[in-house]
Amino acid sequence: AGITPTCLEFMDYDVISVVQDWFKEKQPCPAGGAYMIIQLDSSRDETLDDDCVTVDEVCRRLGAVDVFMADADKVWKARKAFTEASAADCPVAAMEDFVVPPDRLLPFMERLRDLGQALGVVFRGVSHAGDGNIHLDVLRKGFADEGDEKQKVAAFEDKACQAAYELGGAISGEHGIGQARKALFAKYTDPVELSLMKAVKQAWDPKNILNPGKIFD
Repeated sequence: AGITPTCLEFMDYDVISVVQDWFKEKQPCPAGGAYMIIQLDSSRDETLDDDCVTVDEVCRRLGAVDVFMADADKVWKARKAFTEASAADCPVAAMEDFVVPPDRLLPFMERLRDLGQALGVVFRGVSHAGDGNIHLDVLRKGFADEGDEKQKVAAFEDKACQAAYELGGAISGEHGIGQARKALFAKYTDPVELSLMKAVKQAWDPKNILNPGKIFD
């Protein structure tokens, strides 16, 4: 429609639920629903009003349950509290940071949902939907024992990485590879791309003194 939002942020219902509990404050969202927070900026009120009408029409045409002018302070407070609220509910979680092309975000999230159900892994997520970056807390609860937890979470992470790459994405959009994702990065990155990255590293850091052991050995 020719409108470029300033922000497109997604929150799934489990995130909304834990944030409500964290703040003891109801969010205007039906059970099982989700938020797409759309922020618009303009230099003129008239243009902004027209854009809001267009956004409303597009969202409803695409199946939105409701479209409303949010209380900006309340909705951004809820979005920004995700990490704290989630940790209060489940202090131990694997934090994942996948990215896919924005138009592949929905099929990716559907595959994550199916994976979670198949493996018995519970997660909740928020997304910078405008650039396809999704942050998940994979919750360390509901498992029979520690071995069961490690096996199922590792299987979920592996299959989720596979799905991200198959949809044209990557293992990390913002958080980086470091040491935690190194094995998965080596498994799913194109070998030619990986060789090129190693060559750049060797050229810039022949003595391997800059952050050694990160990304790859």
